[in-house]
Amino acid sequence: MLRRGASCVVCSIGSVDPTNAAGITLDFAVAASMGARAASIVTGVTAQNAMRVATVHPIPPAVIAEQLELIWEQVRPHAICIGLIPSGPGISTVARFLRRLRPRPPIVVDPVIAASSGGALLGPHAMRALPQLLGLASVITPNVAEATLLSACQIASLQDAARAAQALTRWGCAVLVTGGHLDRRDCVDTLVTPARGRAGSRWCLVQRFASSRLSGALRGAGGILATAIAVELGRGSTLEHAVARGRRIVRDAWRSARPLGAGTPQFIAT
Repeated sequence: MLRRGASCVVCSIGSVDPTNAAGITLDFAVAASMGARAASIVTGVTAQNAMRVATVHPIPPAVIAEQLELIWEQVRPHAICIGLIPSGPGISTVARFLRRLRPRPPIVVDPVIAASSGGALLGPHAMRALPQLLGLASVITPNVAEATLLSACQIASLQDAARAAQALTRWGCAVLVTGGHLDRRDCVDTLVTPARGRAGSRWCLVQRFASSRLSGALRGAGGILATAIAVELGRGSTLEHAVARGRRIVRDAWRSARPLGAGTPQFIAT
């Protein structure tokens, strides 16, 4: 529980993007813009820009494990945000550590599979290991393409998004399928939360968050949303409030985004 007046600390677990438009440096900027502090665990280093991905270099699992141990030796983060972990052994290392945590803080997983430029970031081995993290998450935040790959459900409508999200709740986590890539005039995100009724019956609550579609583009929108949700959950907010706040922050970032050179507009800390 976050003490009154204390700063929320979010642990960002992910990779480095040299443009700072995605990855752990973006997480740090978003957390800081919300008045929170961030600790970072580096799981990979990428050579990429807004146009293409050249190289994805995984950090050795032993180094990831040592980073985790030393951060938790110094501070107990109030929430965890997980982005790109580019290797199966790296994913397994993080999952083993998180299983040990008692109590376990809220965990937000942004299942990054490909860059916005279209370049692949996650190979087959890492894809097979990814469910280890989904089973530990409080909520996962896939976009339409990621939800399609993870659920094996084709998504062309809001109903499809809800079905895919319901399929992914088998891991025990809530699922927020972001709808920016759906062919609609508005932007609708679908949140599906698993629940248990009386006598152990299982059901899912489906909620939709709608807003007008903004023109242009924003690189790193998924990372901004996931980090903002993690900060709010770390502060003790409900998931619904965290999602609503996260969406507002993405929209604010979209309006103020500026390109770096020839790149796609990206987050500017204010």
